[in-house]
Amino acid sequence: TIFAFEALCRCTYNEQNIPPDLLFKLAKQNNLLLELDILARRNAIKKFSSYYEKNNDLILFLNFESSLLNDLESFEKINSFLEDIIDLKIPFKNFVLEIKEDEITNIEVLNKFCKRYKELGFLIALDDFGTGSSTFHRINIIEPDIIKIDKSLFCDHENQINKEIVKAISKMSHNLGIRVLAEGVEKEESICNALRSSINLY
Repeated sequence: TIFAFEALCRCTYNEQNIPPDLLFKLAKQNNLLLELDILARRNAIKKFSSYYEKNNDLILFLNFESSLLNDLESFEKINSFLEDIIDLKIPFKNFVLEIKEDEITNIEVLNKFCKRYKELGFLIALDDFGTGSSTFHRINIIEPDIIKIDKSLFCDHENQINKEIVKAISKMSHNLGIRVLAEGVEKEESICNALRSSINLY
């Protein structure tokens, strides 16, 4: 059953696809990163409204350019997406805000971001958990509602170390009342491994 959508940024120019990484890299080089981040989210919310009208239980996962959360001024400007949601009369509880905590160095802004939006009724998700420099102590700061385990931990279903990492994250999350999602599971064995660890597929 489809219970949620994730907003992903896709762009074409002169009939050619521009990969998201390149698109955001170009925006950063031209000092347009904040503007692109806001535009992508605004378009996603507008698109989601058509699905929400048909099913009020659906949820939209919204991404943020995490590096922008290191700057307090940019953080305040990001708030503009609230107006789009209010105008479309969609409850805040129908949105999950995704953050990649390993890209955020300003703990004060990170804490402020999570506290502000959770108080409004948004859900908070930790994205790509288990890779890069993800740290468990940030869970204390963020208090996420959802942890999304990175797909790299499911690619090699024979890897025992990955299996144990997934089990450990899943057990810890359930004990803390955090919902766990497995990202990018496509192969049957990977799906079975996720289900054995009591993880929701995504």
